[in-house]
Amino acid sequence: AGSEQREYPWGAAQPGEANRYAIYNCLYPSSSGICTVGGSNIAPVGSALLGAGLWGQIDLAGELGEWNLDALVPNADSGAVQYVEPCVDCAGLGPSNARGIRGGDFAHTALYMLPATRNSGNPIYRGLEYGFRCARTP
Repeated sequence: AGSEQREYPWGAAQPGEANRYAIYNCLYPSSSGICTVGGSNIAPVGSALLGAGLWGQIDLAGELGEWNLDALVPNADSGAVQYVEPCVDCAGLGPSNARGIRGGDFAHTALYMLPATRNSGNPIYRGLEYGFRCARTP
């Protein structure tokens, strides 16, 4: 949410387990926390209406982890991935097999929905839990 620096896209409220703010941790549809075979834990788009961002965007956190264009490089100190620094145009397009995945997904815990949480993977990987955001001009 830009300058508001929200903890989650909807604000500071914890996402809870009732699927009102986001779909995560295999809690959809019954709040059981058990993932099912075949992707039935993936909710219809726009199911978590209280999770809307500042400008009304839905599904910014949870549901599907979103692939990012940014390449991630290993941090020599911690072994964890990090964004390329310094940020000049803020698009890390360097050589790497790892690309960023942000926003959490239906199978991961709420921790993965926080903006500071970084996940990565090889973009040739295909799975139920990763996707990309489609955008259009209103």
